[in-house]
Amino acid sequence: MAGKEKTAKTADKPGYFMKSVNMVGRVGLTILFVAVALFAVQFGAAELDRRAEASPEPEAAAIIPVSTSPVEFNQGYEVQRTFIGQVEPQKTTSLSFELAGKLANISVEEGHYVKKGQVLAKQDVSLLLAEQDQLNASKAANEAQLVFANQTVERNSQLSKRGFTSQAGLDEAMARQSELLARIAEIDARLSSVSIQISKATLVAPFDGQITERLVDGNETLSAGQRVLGLLDTRKPQARVGVPLDVTEADLKDAIIKINGVERATELLSLRPDIDQITRTRTAIFEIATFEAPAFGQ
Repeated sequence: MAGKEKTAKTADKPGYFMKSVNMVGRVGLTILFVAVALFAVQFGAAELDRRAEASPEPEAAAIIPVSTSPVEFNQGYEVQRTFIGQVEPQKTTSLSFELAGKLANISVEEGHYVKKGQVLAKQDVSLLLAEQDQLNASKAANEAQLVFANQTVERNSQLSKRGFTSQAGLDEAMARQSELLARIAEIDARLSSVSIQISKATLVAPFDGQITERLVDGNETLSAGQRVLGLLDTRKPQARVGVPLDVTEADLKDAIIKINGVERATELLSLRPDIDQITRTRTAIFEIATFEAPAFGQ
């Protein structure tokens, strides 16, 4: 039994030896690879240094001059804002006769410039003139009767003082005198009414402006208030601009109105307090002082 155990132990020695040899071989191979890698790195670095030293140095870039300015610190800055508006006349009106009547003539056409007080159209006043003549004749007749009544009162007053007539006669003469005076006053009132109607039969321009529309041709029988002409004021047109709610009157003091690319001198007339229900803006109204021949609505 002892001889067998010795033989087994002797047989295990070559396997251990081979393992040791293999391990040493692997370690040596690894070291060899590492050495080769280090050599390659060093060789590559040396070659790169050599090539870098062999290449010429690049020329220095030309100096570019730049301008400088001192920095100024401000508490704020201004921002220009632009809003859309519309040119409109300062005044516009529709002209009509206050009373009904037949149109006798009309002396203006669309586009004509007119002056304040200029006659634009007239109604036929022949019936009014006839009534006026009739009233004047009636007044003259009553005035003639009043002369006689005055004389009668004077005469009866003298006779009454002397006792030659009764008081009733004097009272009757004075009543006749008062009646004639009242009739004359009534006729004067009717004459005044006719004169007013005659004056209202003439249509005049209420201000300087331009005729925008003519709705009649002539010889029509017009009803009271029926539109005849349209008139607008071309002097000092206005611009109506919608601005946001955060814009104040102070912001609009130096506003510039630009129409067709041309800047116009303006003056802020008012900033309305109400809000437009559609655009949700407030309306600023400017007067354009240097705008000739404006196209209203642009």
